[in-house]
Amino acid sequence: MKQIFISGAVVLGLFLTACTAEVSTTDNEGDAENVENVDETEATSNNMTCADLLNQVDDLMGKEVTVTATSWGTSNTMSGEVNLNLGDGKLEGMRQAPVVAKFAAEDAEAAKAIEKDQEVTIKATLSDYNYGAIELTNPTVVK
Repeated sequence: MKQIFISGAVVLGLFLTACTAEVSTTDNEGDAENVENVDETEATSNNMTCADLLNQVDDLMGKEVTVTATSWGTSNTMSGEVNLNLGDGKLEGMRQAPVVAKFAAEDAEAAKAIEKDQEVTIKATLSDYNYGAIELTNPTVVK
């Protein structure tokens, strides 16, 4: 009888603790979670930001775009390609890059030359939206 009472008290305590959690949600008006909002006064040119790309991904699919973003570093692939991760603002904490420029093996040095936290302008074709990131193919570094 004593074991049943103790087990019941533990289960009741866990139940009450689990039910007291407070959950709140906010509407981010279509912006992706990993993209900082950029004021229009900060945009100094007609180039797009990562947030612009995310908001217009369906309309721009297969089209050539010019994006100005901050480099979040590069990563190598098994095929020899180099992925340049891009975002609006510097990378802080553990976040996923909203835009990935896929450089071919022949152009890998151009991608590796871009330092982390450096602002870069890239002209590329918006090819796909996979795993929460926009993929840019055939990229060329403009600035």
